[in-house]
Amino acid sequence: MRVFKPSYTVPLPEGAKILRRKNGNVAKFTNTRGQEIIAPVSKSGKRVTLETNCFHLEFRDHNNFARRLKAFTDEGASQRVAATIEDLLAAKGSSQGINTDLRRRIEALPKTMRTELAKWGLLDEKANTATKPLAELVAAFEAHLKAKERSRSHISKTIHDLHTICEACRFVFFSDIDGGRLESYLKQRREAGNSFRRSNLYLTAMKMFCNWLVRERVVTDNPVFHIRPLNVKQDRRRIRRALEVDEVRRLLSATAKAETRHGLTGPERALVYKLAIETGLRRGELSKITIRAFRFDTLTIELDATITKNKRQATLPLRPDTAHELRAYFQGKLPTTRAFKGMPWDTATMLREDLEEAGIPYRDEQGQVFDFHSLRHQCGTFLARGNVHPKVAQTIMRHSDVNLTMNIYSHVLRGAESQAVAALPDLSIGGDKQDVRTGTDGR
Repeated sequence: MRVFKPSYTVPLPEGAKILRRKNGNVAKFTNTRGQEIIAPVSKSGKRVTLETNCFHLEFRDHNNFARRLKAFTDEGASQRVAATIEDLLAAKGSSQGINTDLRRRIEALPKTMRTELAKWGLLDEKANTATKPLAELVAAFEAHLKAKERSRSHISKTIHDLHTICEACRFVFFSDIDGGRLESYLKQRREAGNSFRRSNLYLTAMKMFCNWLVRERVVTDNPVFHIRPLNVKQDRRRIRRALEVDEVRRLLSATAKAETRHGLTGPERALVYKLAIETGLRRGELSKITIRAFRFDTLTIELDATITKNKRQATLPLRPDTAHELRAYFQGKLPTTRAFKGMPWDTATMLREDLEEAGIPYRDEQGQVFDFHSLRHQCGTFLARGNVHPKVAQTIMRHSDVNLTMNIYSHVLRGAESQAVAALPDLSIGGDKQDVRTGTDGR
């Protein structure tokens, strides 16, 4: 391995002073940067020999081809690159391959160096992948998500967020990804109006992408691993509420009598709302569930793992009266047909219109809203109101943490606190008034 500065010749500058030395004549002149240069003069006296600013590395690769690689202006840094390439050549000639330490040193090299090494065949396929533009790596990540059967909306949002971050932060190659620049960009987004939750979604997309590259052993470290998500409780933009029992009945009654909206008749929408409240089914699950999932003999719903949020199978109980309505609604339909085929994408607008029909405000005095996902909150609230054991409620809601069931999805209905206090034992002091003596009275 040879570390040197290549030389080249240029015409003798005008005004250069020729100095006689033992080893030959030299020219003394000032370059365009104002630096004083002393360079050897050719035998003809018409040209001077100069050295490049950068050091170069000269070596023979694993195929015994002569290679020259441009390094740095600093000799020490160039020597360290030379040591890395020597270790790379040794690993290439052995059966052990590139170890973690060497891979980390290779990743620290500039993109131009890694590209040259990959072109010469010195980097293995994994290490060579890290030199590709991020656009290609993101495309490969998208293919990975599709192979893992992730939902179409999840893939679309994740890839969109990655492209947005890379474009805004000017991340072209993986080596460009910097945690500080990403944090600054997310802060700018929040100052422009993004919520903490939206900021965390951007961060999650980038972390997922980098973690995938680490698992695939394309890179050794995740450059954004240390960035922690923000506490969304400090910036809640949409706080959901639950309706009172009489309000729920009024909503279902008014909806059942209403006209067709968003592809569903009034009775169909009322049945969807009722089923969502009694089972906690999400909008996406309701739109994908098929008729064969309903087992009327056992009064259960068998959810397939392909439609659930956590990708796990689940069995939900079904009320007998609701099962009777569903059986009549499914009459004459094939088992493979979607239960609610006309389910619209914008269910929030659909419910908002039915709330207005029933005379129920979408947003109350405290700013809390009742959207379609609030129907799932309604389920958790009614379970808590019925004194259902928290573990049973957690199972029905299909939450991984019982705190999520009790703290987020269970709301206190009007009058419940007063009833709870009224149920406490009577602590008033009964009997006659006590004779209290102060010591100042006569005997």
